[in-house]
Amino acid sequence: MTTTGANVRSSASMSGSVVRVLDAGTRVRVVGQEGSWRRVADPSGEPWGWVHGSILR
Repeated sequence: MTTTGANVRSSASMSGSVVRVLDAGTRVRVVGQEGSWRRVADPSGEPWGWVHGSILR
């Protein structure tokens, strides 16, 4: 299986629905944290959803 992007979820959980898929290298702004999850936004600050912190560099 090849991973083509990072799932952005509606909640800080694997059970949250996928609201967006980010391509590798997409720049995001971290605007919140809940455990190992990070709430991400576009560079201007518009929130997108949650990604697991282990996939962010």
